[in-house]
Amino acid sequence: ILERLLLRFGLADKDEQLEKELNKFLPPVLLKLSYPDEDVRKKVLELLNHINKRIRNQPSIKLPLEALLDQFQNFTTIYLKMGFTRLSLSDQLQLTPKLFNCVIKKTSVHQDRIFQLIIPLLENLKEKYSVEELRQMIGIVDDQLSNAANAFLQYLLDVLCMPYSTQIDLSKLAASPCLSLASIKRIIPEGGINPDQLEKVKLGILRFLAADIFIETQIAAHLIIATGDVRFSVIDWESLQLITTLYQLYLGSSIKTLSKTQPQIKPEDQRLPASNRIKLLIIPQIMKSTKAADEFPPCMQVIFDALNAPTTTLRLKTLALQFMSHVCKKSSNGRIKVMGPILLSALKKSVVSEKEDANSRSAIRDALIDMAPCYKSISETDRTILENLILQYVEHTIVPCRLLSVRLANIIFPTDNVISRYVCVLASGDSNEEIREEGRHGLGIIRISNIAELDSSSKYKFPLFIKLLQYVRQQMEMRITTNHPRCFKTESGILPFAPTTLKEIFLNGVSDDCRLFASRLYGMIIASQESVKYITHVRELLEKCNNSSFEVQHGSFASAGFCLVYRTYFTSLSDSKIIFDSQSEEILAKDVLSCIATRLSDSQAVFINTACTILTEVAAIKPLPLPNEYDHGLSKVSIAKELKIRLNKVKDKKVKENLCITIGHLPVGDPHFPKLRELIETLLQESKGQQIDLLFTVGKALSLVTARYLSSAIQCSIMPAESARNLNQHDSELMRWLLDMLITRYAPNPNPMTRQATCIWLFSILKYSGEMPELQNWLQQIQTVFINFLTENDEITQEMASSGLGLLYDIGGSTTKDTLVDMLVSTLTSGRKAGTHVTSDTVIFQQKEIGETPEGSSMSTYKELCAVATDLNRPDLIYKFMHLANHNALWNSRKGAAIGFSSIASQARKELEPYLPKLIPRLFRYRFDPKIQKSMNSIWSALVPDIKVVDKYITEIADDLSKNLTNKYWRVRQSSCLAVSDLLNGRSIDNIISYLPKFWESCLLVMDDIKETVRKAATISCQTLIKVTLKIGSDLNSRVSHQVVDNVLPILLSDKGIGSRVEEIRAISLSTVVEIGKKAAVTLKPHIAVLIPTMIESLSSLEPQAVNYLYLQIRDQDTQELLDTHRVSASKSSPMMDTVKLCIDYIDEAVLAELVPKLVPLIKHGIGVGTKAGCSHFIIQLVNQKTKELAPYAGRLLKAFSNAPKDRNLSILKAYTLAIGHLAKIAKEITVSKLFITLKDGYFETDNDENENYCGLVFRAISEHANELFKNYRAEAMPLIFLAMHQNDSDSSLKSIWKELWIENTPGTEGGVRLYRDGILDICCKSLSSQSWKMREKAAKSIVTLADKQSGEIPLPSLSKALTALQSALVGSMWDGKESVLNAITSLCKANMNVLKSQKQDGESITIDMIIDKFMRECRRSKVSYKMVAMKSVTTLLKEFKIDRFVEFKTIVIPLLEESENSEGGEKRKKEEGDIELKACIFECLGNAWHDTITSPDVTKRYLELMSTSLTKNTWKVQMQILLAAEKFAERRYTSETSDELWKDLLSNLLLPTLECLDEKYIAVKVCALKLLEGIFKHLSVNRMRNVVTEENYQMLLVKLKALSTDSRSQLSERANQILKSL
Repeated sequence: ILERLLLRFGLADKDEQLEKELNKFLPPVLLKLSYPDEDVRKKVLELLNHINKRIRNQPSIKLPLEALLDQFQNFTTIYLKMGFTRLSLSDQLQLTPKLFNCVIKKTSVHQDRIFQLIIPLLENLKEKYSVEELRQMIGIVDDQLSNAANAFLQYLLDVLCMPYSTQIDLSKLAASPCLSLASIKRIIPEGGINPDQLEKVKLGILRFLAADIFIETQIAAHLIIATGDVRFSVIDWESLQLITTLYQLYLGSSIKTLSKTQPQIKPEDQRLPASNRIKLLIIPQIMKSTKAADEFPPCMQVIFDALNAPTTTLRLKTLALQFMSHVCKKSSNGRIKVMGPILLSALKKSVVSEKEDANSRSAIRDALIDMAPCYKSISETDRTILENLILQYVEHTIVPCRLLSVRLANIIFPTDNVISRYVCVLASGDSNEEIREEGRHGLGIIRISNIAELDSSSKYKFPLFIKLLQYVRQQMEMRITTNHPRCFKTESGILPFAPTTLKEIFLNGVSDDCRLFASRLYGMIIASQESVKYITHVRELLEKCNNSSFEVQHGSFASAGFCLVYRTYFTSLSDSKIIFDSQSEEILAKDVLSCIATRLSDSQAVFINTACTILTEVAAIKPLPLPNEYDHGLSKVSIAKELKIRLNKVKDKKVKENLCITIGHLPVGDPHFPKLRELIETLLQESKGQQIDLLFTVGKALSLVTARYLSSAIQCSIMPAESARNLNQHDSELMRWLLDMLITRYAPNPNPMTRQATCIWLFSILKYSGEMPELQNWLQQIQTVFINFLTENDEITQEMASSGLGLLYDIGGSTTKDTLVDMLVSTLTSGRKAGTHVTSDTVIFQQKEIGETPEGSSMSTYKELCAVATDLNRPDLIYKFMHLANHNALWNSRKGAAIGFSSIASQARKELEPYLPKLIPRLFRYRFDPKIQKSMNSIWSALVPDIKVVDKYITEIADDLSKNLTNKYWRVRQSSCLAVSDLLNGRSIDNIISYLPKFWESCLLVMDDIKETVRKAATISCQTLIKVTLKIGSDLNSRVSHQVVDNVLPILLSDKGIGSRVEEIRAISLSTVVEIGKKAAVTLKPHIAVLIPTMIESLSSLEPQAVNYLYLQIRDQDTQELLDTHRVSASKSSPMMDTVKLCIDYIDEAVLAELVPKLVPLIKHGIGVGTKAGCSHFIIQLVNQKTKELAPYAGRLLKAFSNAPKDRNLSILKAYTLAIGHLAKIAKEITVSKLFITLKDGYFETDNDENENYCGLVFRAISEHANELFKNYRAEAMPLIFLAMHQNDSDSSLKSIWKELWIENTPGTEGGVRLYRDGILDICCKSLSSQSWKMREKAAKSIVTLADKQSGEIPLPSLSKALTALQSALVGSMWDGKESVLNAITSLCKANMNVLKSQKQDGESITIDMIIDKFMRECRRSKVSYKMVAMKSVTTLLKEFKIDRFVEFKTIVIPLLEESENSEGGEKRKKEEGDIELKACIFECLGNAWHDTITSPDVTKRYLELMSTSLTKNTWKVQMQILLAAEKFAERRYTSETSDELWKDLLSNLLLPTLECLDEKYIAVKVCALKLLEGIFKHLSVNRMRNVVTEENYQMLLVKLKALSTDSRSQLSERANQILKSL
């Protein structure tokens, strides 16, 4: 029946016919799945598989849903779901009641599957059915839920709890909140559900629950869960209608409008305001709207109601204050001016309220801050009130009050307001960090590092100092009554006033700086006293200098010193009114200076620094009141000597700087100070140090020693009046001596530290002593020195030299300026090589700049480099080292020149104009050089004030960059790449579009640079080039878009881009092409013929190497195939294939004419899984989208795919054959016909799995994608498919392909055999003569299947042809699988018995006797397994055809038994296992070969003796076959009419051995023995049996049977009892 059904379904060509058959037979077929017979169930599954394939892609075919619902079971749900989704919405709703009814008394799994169908319909159900109908449908009676209704509600609850996820992987699924893992799996349909669908389902559920079907308690949990859902429908909160409605709900009829005439509302129509619970819900909603803040007066009514209503709560007040803040922020300026005062009054009332929680206070503070801008324009009276209020709270004990007052001061008042800045000063010393930061922010110092920056800030405006000082004084006087009577205290310090207080401070102060300031003030006051008081106080201070207390010593010493400083200053004034005692004061001055000289040798730095400060200021005013030289006392020389000693010994940096400054000031006020050259030489000794700050300090000292009052480096807080200064007392001769020493001795010194010091000192002399006339004579020489210093490696030396050149430009005349400009331009454009004389100690490289030797020694000086070259026996290395150093000097000179250039660029702009076309391109590139970037940026900012200059010279810049992108020096390459990026960013590049290809080519090349920083720079430039190219290319209205793509794309597609060996270059080129395809696909049309093959090739080249490595490491073929499947899938969805798909729309006949010739070699010889799969996928897309255009080339492409080398990779084979299947649809008939012939011939010509796989996959592809075409070639294809489906079971995947093809294209196996029998026989006969053993085996197996499934007998000619071919295959030597030929002949003979029986013995035609003779010969083969098959085959034919050849067969097999018995020793053991199977087979075959017509006693006796003797000495397997053969023999030979003599012979030979078998341990042997006894004794009566069986044997038989009758195993005990009854 099932075979006929399969045939009926197969013959249903139209959808209507198939639907009719399904409606009639599908439900009963599904019921057959519960049938107990396994074969029936397999046939049903085969039938259902055929149905699934037919209806899967035919949604128009309807299924019998009502019948399926009536017999609902496991398999029914599959077709129920499939059929339900094919119905229209109205039909689905019509069927829903039956779905609910089907849920009753079903398992939870079945219920879930039904609920999945119902859930999407819930929103529509309440429109079609009434509430009562729905309640009845669900199972609700008197508000009580049935079990099914409870299950339905629980399912709805689980759906509402379901989280949103973009991807659901059931294998990685974990439990979610409120859900278990099982509950999630029951909700998710096959294929998952996306978040948008889930949201739609949830909304439908909620609308369904709102239809009054359930009572509140039943759905309360559902609604609670829904309120916490993360998704919500979008609401327009700016809708005026919505906002008005919310206000009306909140305020009721008390809502006001701005209309002069308020509408009159009848008492019965007046609405009450909302309850507090509703108000708490409304206020958060209206705060979502900006428009709600402008709705005046309703917004004010809400605020005042929430704040002041009698029934208000703290929570409501907090919301009101938050809403007030919202109104202040969002309302318009016009509205806030009106509402501001009203809101302030509300805030005041809230502030004074007694009970406020923390949230309310926070809301009040936020509201005040939000309203603060409203008070910027208040009246003076209100401003004064507000100022006093802020002053009152800035020092409040509550931190939020202090913070709020400071913030209000900063927001409301301008920065030049005195009081607000005073508030910020107080706040800057607050203990709270947030308040301190707010105070500093108000003072404008929150983001600036020093006062100089603060002064330069144009956005911050300080109040007038005098006003601020007066206000501070006023505040001090107000505080004096409550604080210390002598000072004004703040939290950050003390401001002293009284002299006695000062004395107390410097004697007891804890801070050194505090003591110094107090001492200076005290000294100023004492120095202004009359001579007696002055001397008294100073003497008193000198006496305290030896006090035990450090503070007293330091304070007294500092005060005495500053007394001398200010006394000296006052005596230098011509208009001083102080009376001096010159003699007494001179003696006092010497005593003070003696104390100072003593303190210079003190061990504590604070005393040395203080002594230096005092000595510096005294010497700057007047000559020291000491003799020049004195052998036994204090003199100027002794003080200078002490300073030199301390300078050489001390290590403290600050002390050394103070000592240098003091030495420099000694001759400032004393032009005749002795031994100045020795002082200078002392200072110059610091050139060996590495402290840069100290070198600058020495430079200042050198300027002071030579220039005196002309030097701007004087560090003295008080100076004599200009009339008292002698500006001409500078020492020109000393300056000449100093400059000569620096230029001739120090500048050429090989030590770089000495040269650095020289450069700093020359710079300092120019900077601080530039007004000295003598310097003009030395400018040319200094300029030369500075230019030489530009080549130094040291950045500080370069910067100082460059800055010095700038100073020279300022100081020098016009000739100097012109010379300097020429030299700097030359240095910038070409570099200047240093011409310094090299000695053995000359430092060529800095320490570790080029590494170290293996021993760890340095490689910096010329001597060390020569030693390395000598050690390596490579003298030429020294030249390479010097070349590196020379190149380094070249770049250093450019860097230094740039630093100096920036200082003169603004002054010499006119002189530089002629050089700009040459300078601008170089400078633009130099700005990105890693070594000179900073200095070049400074010159750029000075020389190029306007960005338009770049636009002016953009062509020259682009030309320079295009030439230098591949420069031999890495710095040039790196800077050029970065410059290209900067040039193309944000500028109009219409004039340099022609340079884009060169930029692309060079930047891609540099991405493979040897230096990493250059590669990174090239990557940056390529990213910019991508943006520019895409921007221009995507502007399709621009005339240059096609030009840019035409120029750039060939580079990207060439070996320099996608074809590059460098992964990064390939990636960036590919991404660019992909982006161009997305944004400007139309521009790609001229390049499609090159683009598409390149992109397809890149699918493999860009695949990670790890994938190939993983593939090679995997040994399991299934895993390899799975990996390849993912690789193919990835290639289809890759960006490269996306670009290819975009190009398909622009492919026409002209493009195909150029594209196809390039695709053919790629199809044939492409490398990699991705590339080959990409070719296939692209061709499939072309077939589907460009059918007409591709048709002329279908044959060529089909030939390319067919002739491509057969890949061993199954995924590639599938991809190629899939393309062939699509191309066959549009190819010419003759091409397809040739293809089928080629496939058929190729299948037989080659004996390899790849070719067989290929043929099967091609047939399947054509069958699936060109089924109508395949029908025309079934006669040729189906016999081959039938043959191929009989592959060995070892290749199950290949075998399944052929089986699927056979099932899909035939109405069942029997029907297919009947349709294609002749073709199958022909192809099998051809295959039997093949040289391939596998092919012969498949043919033989096919004939076996043909014989088993044929419905009628084969005509004699066809049968004879098949048997002849089979017999021919038996001829010759043995081969694997030859047994199948024997089976084929046997099956064919059995299936066509009547035809063979009717065959006449004419000598030519094949008869059954000829076949048996052939088989008899095959039984003599040496191979045991083959011999056994031959024996079974021949005896099967003897039995079926009832032919007596027993004796002949016995003569063949008896020697085999004897040979086995005669085997001895090891040979016997080796053959034992094979012999057992052979013996078993022999006795089985003897049983089949026995013929009923044999009556010879001799034959019978010998056969009995053979069985008797063999039964006792063989294993259980052989015993079983002997017993079965004996049973068959007894059944055929012996009856109740047989004579007693024959029975005696039988029993005498078999009874005892059989009884012995009953003692065997194997149950199977015992069962066979009992069967034999039962068969024997059923023909004998009791009396007759006693006659033919001896008494002894009879008693033994009874004992054996009685023992077995009580056995626990029923198969033994039942048979034994049965025999006992017969006895």
